[in-house]
Amino acid sequence: MIHITRGAYNKANHIAKRLVELSGIPLECYMWFCSDDNKIIKDVQLVDGQSVSHTNCRIGLYVDGIDSYQLAKWQMKRKGLKHIGWCHSHADFQTFFSSQDKVNYTSEIKRGNGEWAYLMTVNALNDHPYCAIGRRNSEEYSLEENVELNIIDSEDDVSLDVDDEIKDKVVYLDKTIRELIEGERYSDTYKELLSQFREENPKKDYMEQKRAMLAKLKKKRERNIEQLVDDKLNKTTAMVVYNKKNYSLGNTMHALIEEYQKSDIAYSGRVEKIAMIVTKKNRWHERMRQIEETYTSAPGPREIRELNKIEKTILKKSKYAKKKHPFLIMKTFAQLRRKRKNVKSEQASAPMGPRESKKTA
Repeated sequence: MIHITRGAYNKANHIAKRLVELSGIPLECYMWFCSDDNKIIKDVQLVDGQSVSHTNCRIGLYVDGIDSYQLAKWQMKRKGLKHIGWCHSHADFQTFFSSQDKVNYTSEIKRGNGEWAYLMTVNALNDHPYCAIGRRNSEEYSLEENVELNIIDSEDDVSLDVDDEIKDKVVYLDKTIRELIEGERYSDTYKELLSQFREENPKKDYMEQKRAMLAKLKKKRERNIEQLVDDKLNKTTAMVVYNKKNYSLGNTMHALIEEYQKSDIAYSGRVEKIAMIVTKKNRWHERMRQIEETYTSAPGPREIRELNKIEKTILKKSKYAKKKHPFLIMKTFAQLRRKRKNVKSEQASAPMGPRESKKTA
């Protein structure tokens, strides 16, 4: 339920109606709800510098070089009030929530108390308003629509003399309503209000702002560079340790050697010797020559399986060998496999001896 004083309610409807009467055009407008206790709406205030049309209303613009949001908040603060939502006029349309209204309410929550906001649409026909409450839970927003409106009879004096406020604050086709009617953009009273705002909120020197911004960027850049260097050093150290532990050729070969030493299989001796040759630091041509000399006789089928494993490990773990001597390594191990193949073909082509006759009793 939305709680509003009768004076504030009448003022919202009166502003919507008077804007259409003064301009002679059915225009929308944008008002902020004001309160001193964050619960009951006690006044409404037109947002300065709003650009309006028959179907749209834009806020957040500049008024004579002044941020309209800051100007509107400053005026509320002078009255001891706070912003707790918005009231939006739909000119001569019905009161409802358009798709754009359902998006804009999140901004009103952020500008207000950050948790909730009262929302209401009125029109120049003084139809019953459409009310809603927007809420924020963590980063999620929710909209409760078509809520009840509780109008409170109060002794608070809310003036309905809003013509000057409408003429100075509402802009149509880049001209204020006052400029459309009277030819002058702002009244003397509003000009004095802008002067007071500038006195109380002086702008910083441009060069001072620029120097502060550059110093901030420089500090941020130095911090980022320092962090980048630290991250790179940590990453490099971690990769070196990781590669040394898990990906070096020597460690992999030593692990295979340990397996072969624990094994009782007959071929493990020669395969262990091959693995030890691979771990040596001499040139790859010399290593491959020693491997060929080790196998004077053809390897067995299980040895072939282990030799294939060693060949794949060399090409996978040693980037240098893979880049500089891949064909040498593949040729050497292919010759070992060929020896086994030749033995099998010789056995297949050998003539079979005479069969032994079965002994009979």
